Amino acid sequence: MKDEFKNRLARHRKVIAYLNEPANSGRWAAIAPFRFGTLVSELTAGVEAFSAAGGQQSNAVSWDEQNREERELEDIADALAQAFYDFLLSAGREAQAAEWDMNITKWRKLTEEALLAKALRLHTQLTAELAATPTIADDYNLSAARIAQLNSEYADYHAIISKPVSDRSGRAGLTGSMRPRMRILDGIAKSMDRLILSYRGTPEGDAFVDGYFIARRVDDLGHGPGDDTTPPPAPTP
Repeated sequence: MKDEFKNRLARHRKVIAYLNEPANSGRWAAIAPFRFGTLVSELTAGVEAFSAAGGQQSNAVSWDEQNREERELEDIADALAQAFYDFLLSAGREAQAAEWDMNITKWRKLTEEALLAKALRLHTQLTAELAATPTIADDYNLSAARIAQLNSEYADYHAIISKPVSDRSGRAGLTGSMRPRMRILDGIAKSMDRLILSYRGTPEGDAFVDGYFIARRVDDLGHGPGDDTTPPPAPTP
């Protein structure tokens, strides 16, 4: 589940737990405005349904995961290719060097299949060159460990690309469908923010309302694109 959803879901759960504490439930349950109690029920049911839907995300590969693995492969390939290019030029092997006259932008523009093929070719050439010219390990930082890292990133990306497109797109689709669901939950919570002010008027009621707004704040777990907003502070009576 995306961090932007985790933040907001944690906030809603914390509020539900606060309202259902024995010391607090008697301050709103079956007490006007009755709409507040209805909203609590709707929020509780909505949070459970959202959590169940979010669990399905673990069964698919997200585009975020694919993009991350893609960039990791591009980054290591670019770094090694540029060092290899310098080595080949210094060795007077301009024709072979021309193939690796690239920058990160060129790597980013490669298609999935072309990236895999190019990275594999780079790995093959580096492995052969290291065996023939061991000094490149220190002189150009083209060590066995870095070449192995290239191979590892290649394998990770290849594993994702080899999955059916449906497996790679399913999680992104779920994320898109969950965002409107979360907006509904946020809307319920904002209505509760307004109605709970009716329970002020006594020291106990004021403390209860203040505690509610404190519960509406949770530690940030990270944030992605979304419409998350900070809960309003408890209004001054």
